[in-house]
Amino acid sequence: MWVRTLKSPHVDLVTDGIARISEGAIHTTAGAVHPVDVIVFATGFRAADFLYPIQVTGAGGQDLHALWAGDCRAYKGIAVPGFPNLFMTSGPNTGVAVNGSAVFFSECQVEYVLRALRHMFEHGLRSIDCQPGPYAEYNAYIDRGNQTKAWGVAHTSSWYKNRHGRASQTWPWGLEDYWAQTSGFDAGAYSFG
Repeated sequence: MWVRTLKSPHVDLVTDGIARISEGAIHTTAGAVHPVDVIVFATGFRAADFLYPIQVTGAGGQDLHALWAGDCRAYKGIAVPGFPNLFMTSGPNTGVAVNGSAVFFSECQVEYVLRALRHMFEHGLRSIDCQPGPYAEYNAYIDRGNQTKAWGVAHTSSWYKNRHGRASQTWPWGLEDYWAQTSGFDAGAYSFG
């Protein structure tokens, strides 16, 4: 199916390097400008450095990696306060160790984001930003859960932990728990513009 899609008349395979991304377009090193609606950027595997090597700039020019300082966190693994309209899949604390499927988590995240976008469109909103309070509460909940697992115990060392000793990759609960948290859009956890 993927190869058939590449052969569709409305699809172009562009292999030029990306010089920059502007609002609504990708600019290549060859000088072409490609209008886009959505960008999906796969970054490789650096477990503790989510979104590496992308430079993500939020409100007021804040750099996401500087904010995280090696301790990546997100609300439901999807959103970070101060970075309006940024949604992630496979974000912090959504990795499965022994309890499920990464595909299932991605599906839950995409459905959640679609509900968020629907809310925005239905209310004529232009931006969505996670509130700091729900973000902090959620991450405290995740940390408590990970402290009950072997990968989160303070005296162990593994790839599950970041350089600060926090388990920032793994989801500590079951699949049904994550589905329940993402099965409805909780607009009260966000501010809108």
